[in-house]
Amino acid sequence: MLLAAVLLLPFAGKAFTIDDTLFLREAEHSLVDPLHPSALVIVWSESSNPVRLSQVMPNGPLMGWLLVPAILAGGSEIVAHLLQLALLALALFEAATLALRLGCDDEVARLASLLLAATPPVLAMAGTAMPDVAAMTFGLVGIERLYAWREHGKARDGALAALALGLAPLARSHVLLLLLLAPFVLGLPSRREQLRRWWPVAAAPVLTVALLTLTRDPGGSSADLVRSAGLFSDIGNIRSNAIAFGVHLVLLIPVGLAWMIARGRRFWLSPLPWIAVAAAAAALIYGNETRRLWLAPVAGLGIAVLADIARDAAAQRDPTRAMLALWMLVALPIVVYLHFPSKYLVPCAPAAAIIAAAALMQLPRARAVGLAAALIAASSLVGVLILRADEVFAGLGRRAVEELVAPQVAAGNKVWFNGHWGFQWYAERAGARCVTTTQPHPARGDYIVSAAVTITGVPIQAFRDRELVATVSDEAPGGRIISGAEGAGFYSNGWGYLPWVWGRGPVDRFELWRIR
Repeated sequence: MLLAAVLLLPFAGKAFTIDDTLFLREAEHSLVDPLHPSALVIVWSESSNPVRLSQVMPNGPLMGWLLVPAILAGGSEIVAHLLQLALLALALFEAATLALRLGCDDEVARLASLLLAATPPVLAMAGTAMPDVAAMTFGLVGIERLYAWREHGKARDGALAALALGLAPLARSHVLLLLLLAPFVLGLPSRREQLRRWWPVAAAPVLTVALLTLTRDPGGSSADLVRSAGLFSDIGNIRSNAIAFGVHLVLLIPVGLAWMIARGRRFWLSPLPWIAVAAAAAALIYGNETRRLWLAPVAGLGIAVLADIARDAAAQRDPTRAMLALWMLVALPIVVYLHFPSKYLVPCAPAAAIIAAAALMQLPRARAVGLAAALIAASSLVGVLILRADEVFAGLGRRAVEELVAPQVAAGNKVWFNGHWGFQWYAERAGARCVTTTQPHPARGDYIVSAAVTITGVPIQAFRDRELVATVSDEAPGGRIISGAEGAGFYSNGWGYLPWVWGRGPVDRFELWRIR
């Protein structure tokens, strides 16, 4: 917990970023209609059409509810990020507790918690207002309490397991698949006595469905959640997303390196890693990504690690190992989605941390401690680099609003903006209106703030008679997590497979135009 606090507190005031705006808007609307957080109209896509929020976001209402204190505090970034730190602290406690319940000793439990605290995507998402840390924490609490229910049979533990596992999919929908771990925790219900133990598992999805039904947008469709999840899904996305999955498991999730080191010859002398590397190379060539062919060993080894973990669990016929291996696969169905950023692996991070810690501590102690320390230090550094790059990127959007939007609104001018993500949150609160393809449109004398990197809808070139008034940009060399030209795509592998690069291209550029 101290490690997490030391790494995250310097970023407590970091500007809101990427998809934060969606969940903040949910929280804002929860103050008006707490049962229907997504029952509002928003402009949030390259098409720039006003749509129901429930149509563009395949998530439940949990994060909107959790962020209400931040809205009550005036949209405070600090309150939102302290909430994430509190959720992470609970997850760190639960990770150690679960490791002990699984039969690990104190050192493995301690190391698992440290590795989870240092996992780069966990740190990075704890620096946002997105629901990934909440999904991880609620899912982890649910599994740990399910073990407690099995051991002690206390109704309180069963109820907490059902509550946590029922709420977790309302943060990230794929966490519903954690229910597939139940047979490895409780055993198959072959007798009436065992069947009775399964009521928390049966109650969890009932709670999820009930809350989704209760909070459904009355102005939308009952199928909005399913439609929004499937809107950007396609089997053609599997190739790129599978490569991203493998890269994440080596560069961002500590289990990859830990497993390869701990398994040693048993891993390297098997045909599995070499077949996986060859398959990754073929996938890159097939996708005309030959300039990224050097990533084939990274992606291939990541997939090989996952397969070796599953193979080891099957060979040992150990339900605990099988449970952890299956937990690592919870995010796998997302490979058909539009993209596969590492944030979708955050709910799997506790299992990865426990697997990595147990594998490392099987080595001679002096070597295990040295490797663990190096892995924690390296992971922490990567996490901080991502946080810092995101702080610069998101902070530029906030500064652009302060320098370009707020003064014009204060002067009584009508200001429009052409850009989304965290920038949109600040622009709307400052009094600007998003440019859309529908009426009304900017008129003569109005001002438009347009972004270069932040996703936009209607291009500024659509307004031919305009004059540039001012710009806000940052072109200083530094860390980049969003840069298609340089291959950095922490928030989407559509930009690149690397989570962070040192870049010299512009972080972003915001331009203030006046319509003549």
